[in-house]
Amino acid sequence: MHVVIWTIGDNRFATPTQDVVEAISVVDVRSLPSVDPWVCGLINYRGRPIPLVDVSKLLGDGAAKRQLYARILVVKRGAESETEWLGLLVESVLSAESLDFDSAETAPTDTLPPQLPFLGPISLFGQGSIQLTDATKIQITPNPASHL
Repeated sequence: MHVVIWTIGDNRFATPTQDVVEAISVVDVRSLPSVDPWVCGLINYRGRPIPLVDVSKLLGDGAAKRQLYARILVVKRGAESETEWLGLLVESVLSAESLDFDSAETAPTDTLPPQLPFLGPISLFGQGSIQLTDATKIQITPNPASHL
């Protein structure tokens, strides 16, 4: 499988390249009221408003570090429709590689938190591990607590 490898903190993740539209520099974000706290807001991606998710916050690690090499991965969340695109704020994009997640040593999937269904298997490659992600499983919902 051909994937884009990216990081949050010391953890490496992989997203299939077929789901990645582009990796871009961090841009201005328009905030959105009443959404999940890990949704930064909307970005203007080539004239299209798309939601931006702070993956570090989604994972419960606090806001992503906005360093020089931070990037936004524009990903597809379903059909080819551009309305299904999403921006993922990640701390860095490392590379695009072919990795065989089927033949790698994997951690048991029953250890994955059920509230994070976009996280897939953790596979061991060389001296480290990489966790496969599925952006189609990231669901943005209104946050009722924000109306209080």
